[in-house]
Amino acid sequence: MQDIYLFGSIVVTTGLLLDSAYPKPDGYAELAKVDLFLGGECGVAASILDHFGCSVKIIGFQLGFETMPIVKSHFKGTKVDVSAQTTDESWPGVRDYVIIDQQNFTRTCLGSFEHLNSMEKHHWDMPIEADVASSRVAGIDPHNNAEMDEAIRLCDKHSIPYVTYDCTYDSLLHKKSSINVVSSCYLREQYPQYMETGITELLSLYTHHSNGLTIFTFGSSTIYYGRGDTIATDKPFKLDVHSTLSAGDSYRTGCIYGLYKGMEDKDLVRFASAVAGCALTQYPITKHLPDLEDVMKLFVG
Repeated sequence: MQDIYLFGSIVVTTGLLLDSAYPKPDGYAELAKVDLFLGGECGVAASILDHFGCSVKIIGFQLGFETMPIVKSHFKGTKVDVSAQTTDESWPGVRDYVIIDQQNFTRTCLGSFEHLNSMEKHHWDMPIEADVASSRVAGIDPHNNAEMDEAIRLCDKHSIPYVTYDCTYDSLLHKKSSINVVSSCYLREQYPQYMETGITELLSLYTHHSNGLTIFTFGSSTIYYGRGDTIATDKPFKLDVHSTLSAGDSYRTGCIYGLYKGMEDKDLVRFASAVAGCALTQYPITKHLPDLEDVMKLFVG
């Protein structure tokens, strides 16, 4: 039995930290640092949640001959159980490369995630019912495959509340969720007609298609959140930003922990902002995990 069940992406990331701004085409930029670390929504969440004292079971992308030893080494001696993940020894696994511009607070991700869906062999592990049923809360990434559908079904069957992100208001993933965190990037892509003056109208569409909490994040700008007919706002913390990498993943991790701890909506939104705030001041977050004490210092102001 574990506290939290996570379904979704766990990847090995090569981070390229630039010493200056991202170069123009045919230009040059000096590298300040090159790191190899664990990434992906579930990789970040599992690392932080373990550091907060939670036990975690994780599944999603199948491991490969390159990623397996790094993932297993990262979680060795922790309360994160990766035993349900299988390994394909003929395949390198899922990796990405992220270029971080410290000057303009941007990160550019390079990977092969779309290719993963079109490969001849399917590199996903199917959720196991006993693992889901023996959890208190879950996190489900929106990967739109049979494995995600099964994770939703099992959470619904066993009444396991879950956090998700970036899905449409009329999707089953949103409808069954306890918390859905929707980023401004996703909203601009899916619902551009609402972005100028219709944010609260769009939020209302989300809140009336689910009994759960919906949160709209806009980077350093106002956070909108609501449940049913109730809509409220909150302000992110003002911090000296080191890197924006994994800030969104950390925010969702804060929501998972808040759900696990039974926080009220207002406190949960603020707590998640505090976890994201810690991520903004550290790089990479999975090598500089925030203590709960650090988060609570931000949380209480």
